[in-house]
Amino acid sequence: MTEDKLLYVLYSDLKPRERACVLARCKTFQEWVTSYTNYDVYDEEDAAQFVRAWCDVRSRNDIEKNPDALKSLDNLHEAFVKFVEEENAKEEKVHQVEEDSESRPG
Repeated sequence: MTEDKLLYVLYSDLKPRERACVLARCKTFQEWVTSYTNYDVYDEEDAAQFVRAWCDVRSRNDIEKNPDALKSLDNLHEAFVKFVEEENAKEEKVHQVEEDSESRPG
């Protein structure tokens, strides 16, 4: 199972602080943040800083205590998951086209 699928499957079972940590550790999330925001993310710490800024908290622990921060985190996660799903769908289409072209008689 890829890290992205693991993230998607287990996310709802995690506490808010853990959710923020998992997102920050995810390399695909880090790349996504850099590509789709004005924020440069080079590593997990940069991603954690982005999540804290996005949720407007000083610490990821504060997310649990702040309903607005929790909603922001969930919205961020939903946007990321949508991106991952769209990318996976594009990959599937490419693979299908490749398989179709290989199976045609030459």
